[in-house]
Amino acid sequence: MKMKLAKIASQPFHASMKNLMKASQVPVKSMMATRCIAKVVASETEKYNEVYTAIAEEFGLRDEDNKLVLTGNSIKIQPDKIKEMDIKLKEVATIEVDIQEIRYSDLGPNPSINAEDLYQLEFIVE
Repeated sequence: MKMKLAKIASQPFHASMKNLMKASQVPVKSMMATRCIAKVVASETEKYNEVYTAIAEEFGLRDEDNKLVLTGNSIKIQPDKIKEMDIKLKEVATIEVDIQEIRYSDLGPNPSINAEDLYQLEFIVE
């Protein structure tokens, strides 16, 4: 199944993946599939974060010492470059990544996974 990179890199998706990996009464076969998915998610998230940081640095506002200007933990963006940066970020966010699917029935008879997690994982749990 194809999934957008922005969804894979999102915090709610990661939290739900963690919960799925902790779910009790899940058969070993499904645990192994979940582990494989988690590896792909971690790898793709790392790539996403690297590209996101590079784009932010490219369009970031710099001071007289050529250092990036920060606002809290965020890089301040050059006002005249915001639209151009937004276009690049949207291009990255919409990249599709192949992710293995897991059937809900393979999670066992009584998987301890909640509705919120199922909503976040709807792209991989069919």
